[in-house]
Amino acid sequence: MPTSLVPLPERPLALPAAQPRRTTTRGRLRIVVARRAERAQRYEQVARLFAAGHTFSAIARQVGLARSTVTEWLRREGFPIRQTPPSSLTRHATLIRASMAQREWTVTQIYDTLVQQGYEGAFSGVSAYVTWLREGHEPPATADQPGLTPVREKRLGVREVSWLFTLDPDRLTPEMTRRLRLLVDRWPQGQATYALIQQLTSLLRQAPTSGSALLASWIQAALDSGMMEIQRLGRSFKKDFAAICGAIESPWSNGQTEGQVHRLKLIKRQMYGRANLDLLKCRVLLA
Repeated sequence: MPTSLVPLPERPLALPAAQPRRTTTRGRLRIVVARRAERAQRYEQVARLFAAGHTFSAIARQVGLARSTVTEWLRREGFPIRQTPPSSLTRHATLIRASMAQREWTVTQIYDTLVQQGYEGAFSGVSAYVTWLREGHEPPATADQPGLTPVREKRLGVREVSWLFTLDPDRLTPEMTRRLRLLVDRWPQGQATYALIQQLTSLLRQAPTSGSALLASWIQAALDSGMMEIQRLGRSFKKDFAAICGAIESPWSNGQTEGQVHRLKLIKRQMYGRANLDLLKCRVLLA
């Protein structure tokens, strides 16, 4: 007896998964411009709130940013523009601008010229780059030298800055000199601060007989500098003026006494819990 076949349920046809729409180069540039405009509006809002007397924490809560971001923005003199890595068109920026300055030009002509110069990218990248310039935006990381990549400077710590400012200029290496010059140029009061610190370190190194007069002159210059940290140091020196003058002008040093005290403390800590006072006395006398 033939068995009846049970019809199988029809399976719905599996539709292919929707592929995310690929963003073109021009679209990415427009997204960058829109995000930059949004950050600029937030920066203006942060600046207005800070001028109104709000604290960093209150500004961060009101604007919706992290407190560290608010602090970093307010430390800068203007709107912080994020540095983006250069594209393959970076070294051709001058040629592209010169071509666009002519009366008649097309993107195709610019692309053909770049190919003759060794450009290996796509036409869409050139078109987006030209559109970026045509709309009045500054392209990211423009440079005229081939292969030029912006180097992100390592942020100096407090110890490194103190070392650069107090070190004898004759002992500075070329790299240290470059970083010191970069630091002084970017800091509005860097040159004045460096000059005052070098005057003080030179005074301490040379130990002149007229140290009291030179120190008094330096303290007055520090108090008139207008920098809070330098003024605080000048006031501290003014309170201990006699002791500091004695340390500068006197040929004697307290180093021997401090060294003996350090030796005694070191031996005492090594002997702690191991022996009595007699053995400690022997070690101190024989060490």
